[in-house]
Amino acid sequence: MFLGEQCKTILGKSFNGTYFYWIPVFIGMGIFAYFTLDVAFNLWLSAVLTLFSLVSGYYLFKAEKYLFAVPIIAIGFVLLGLCLIQFRAQQLQTVFIEREGLYQLEGTVKSLEPLERNIRVILTDVSLEKQGAFPSDVRLQSYHAEELKVGERVSALTKLRPPSPPVYPDGFDFRKYAYFRGWGAVGFTLSEFTILEPNSKKTVTDFFANLRHAISHQLDQMKDQQAASVAKALLLGERSAVPEKILEQVRDAGLAHLLAISGLHVGLMAGFIFFLVRGLLACIPFVALRYPIKKIAAIFALMAAIFYMLLVGAPITTQRAVVMTGLVFIAILFDRTAISFRTAAFAALIIMVLQPEAITEVSFQLSFAAVLSLISFYEWAYKKLPKDFYGRSFLNRFSVYFLGVGVTSLIASLATMPFTLYHFQSFPLLGIVSNLAAIPLVSFIIMPLGVMAVLMTPFHLAAPFMAVMGWGIDGVLSIAEYTASFDMAVIHMPQIPTTAVVLFVFGAFILMLTKQPLRIFGFAPLIIGLCFFPFSNMPDIVVSDDAGLIGIRTEQGLRVNTLKRDKYVSENWAEYFGQEFEDVKRLDNCDTAACHISLKGKVISYIYNQEALSETCRSSDIIIASFFIDNKAQCAAPMIIDRIDVWKNGAYALWLDKQGVIIRTVN
Repeated sequence: MFLGEQCKTILGKSFNGTYFYWIPVFIGMGIFAYFTLDVAFNLWLSAVLTLFSLVSGYYLFKAEKYLFAVPIIAIGFVLLGLCLIQFRAQQLQTVFIEREGLYQLEGTVKSLEPLERNIRVILTDVSLEKQGAFPSDVRLQSYHAEELKVGERVSALTKLRPPSPPVYPDGFDFRKYAYFRGWGAVGFTLSEFTILEPNSKKTVTDFFANLRHAISHQLDQMKDQQAASVAKALLLGERSAVPEKILEQVRDAGLAHLLAISGLHVGLMAGFIFFLVRGLLACIPFVALRYPIKKIAAIFALMAAIFYMLLVGAPITTQRAVVMTGLVFIAILFDRTAISFRTAAFAALIIMVLQPEAITEVSFQLSFAAVLSLISFYEWAYKKLPKDFYGRSFLNRFSVYFLGVGVTSLIASLATMPFTLYHFQSFPLLGIVSNLAAIPLVSFIIMPLGVMAVLMTPFHLAAPFMAVMGWGIDGVLSIAEYTASFDMAVIHMPQIPTTAVVLFVFGAFILMLTKQPLRIFGFAPLIIGLCFFPFSNMPDIVVSDDAGLIGIRTEQGLRVNTLKRDKYVSENWAEYFGQEFEDVKRLDNCDTAACHISLKGKVISYIYNQEALSETCRSSDIIIASFFIDNKAQCAAPMIIDRIDVWKNGAYALWLDKQGVIIRTVN
């Protein structure tokens, strides 16, 4: 009885008013379990267990048996997450193409997305020559799609392949990513598109496509083409024309988020419309004194956010940003706190119900890590700072603004650092400084004038706004170039352990979503997770999924058998080991038949010529062959990995130690 009362008191104080915030957390755990555990789950069984857990937990909670109720309800929401992702997977039923090859196909253009050098085309309702209808969408990259329009029925000669698996165990799985996008094949065009049926129906998509084209044409008239290319990325999400050097400088300066349409862009655009409409209405006493102009402005801002999403082609990341921004303005309509944990929880729940796979993507993780940390900090600061902190003078408010930008950049950078290091194996150290200088330019010059340019485009009056916006873009690019020029601008490190990220996130949730006395215990897992960051257990050998490429971790860094093929794999391995691709070198001891490496007391031989097999069998501890070995039993080497092994198991990773060899594979 005493234990129950103590439990009730602790839970009551620690979770007072925060129970709802934990629902998306536990649902997210269930979704992650689906992707992490190599187990086949049954949807109906999961649904029954979910219902049982939530109902029994509810009655236990009403009976004040909190010691049993809380964990059972938590398990129920974990199972609910499992149900959501299982239902989503079964609903899609994406079918992958069986083999790589040349295909003459027909399809209807579903979407067009400009890339750095070409255009990404998504085709739906696809038919393959001699094979008939193909049940999934196809993603193509093409240099011949400038004149295509959404809705057209087209034909082209293509080279297609199934989506590729991870290039190392626990690496990015493009197969799963493609499955939940509905892409059954990826590839590129080998001919120009032939338009079989033009899109005769005029749709809303056509209107926005034409407007996007008109804005892009207006931007092309800017004198500074470099600024014009960046303006297209900022306003339209078109990064195709941005020079590679600029992209690299922006990334190294920690400003890459500015060139990808995200919550920042949607928020600035909608916020500008909100304050513009509210300010104009406030200038009309008859309206300001009789109508709720704040709510009217919120409606206009919400419509502007949706309009902007459609203008940039409604990519999934922008849809998420509009959900979050939309909830902020809906909260204003209902006289609730606009930006709060409740708003963030609602946004997360909406995304998890509609696109549960989204939480495994880096954009979702970075966005919510930044948002939750900022909400937590400013809620704390609001209670601690004196009421007259902002003051009344312009100079005081101006100083507070720049202090806020600096603190916001610092908090967001620290919160997203574990995810950045885990996914990209690099972190821009000077990002806080560059954001402090660049964000005011984006907030007060580039985005407001960009919005005005979009509004003035139908009237052919956008040029003056674009010219001034170009000055702001030049300022941002100068900041990026200067910041990226420092040797310490970016740090590279091997992929941090998954356990470290999990502990960090778990501790952060306790700190942000609970109150005392439980909150203090969040520091323990968070600090332990941070301490684990440097202790990455990297493999000594990695093998590609066709055994055509082998990587060896040496004291000098990653070494591969060749730099002339599989550049994509080599680049991903370099990131995985915390290196730049330029630092990857070719193995030294290679001849026309094999490469021989001595590592940690073992001799490893990579052979790509059948004639070298008999000799290496006598002298090697580990043999990796790029071809099929017919009779492995006749070879004396303790371990053999050949083309058939990687075909069955996917890419390999090997750890060498005194006890032997630890092997992990993708499949």
